[in-house]
Amino acid sequence: MNLLDSREPLYALAEGSYNFADNGNVILGYGTVPIMREFSFDSTGSNASVVEWEAQYGYNNLNNTTSSYRIVKDIWHATPTWPLDLVIADGASATMSDCKSSSGKLGYVSWCGAAC
Repeated sequence: MNLLDSREPLYALAEGSYNFADNGNVILGYGTVPIMREFSFDSTGSNASVVEWEAQYGYNNLNNTTSSYRIVKDIWHATPTWPLDLVIADGASATMSDCKSSSGKLGYVSWCGAAC
């Protein structure tokens, strides 16, 4: 199983996680690199994978100020006491702008649905 994104290979120093989603895809967390990706696989039976989506949380910098030892994709229900904030920006110059739909847009969301 090849879980490599040739556009932007990532290598973490520590932590990280590897989980199967309900649809058979793989959710990969990069530990000390605050990025998560979901990979699907070529239906022809080859080991080739496709990045379905990618998300960054916190800052991706050399100081490792943000990390996660476990990434989980699941159905989540929460009701915040205020509306979420969403900004759509032109992603042409960003490294994470290669969306599957080739939209070239980035979305930034701020919402606390936990105990905020």
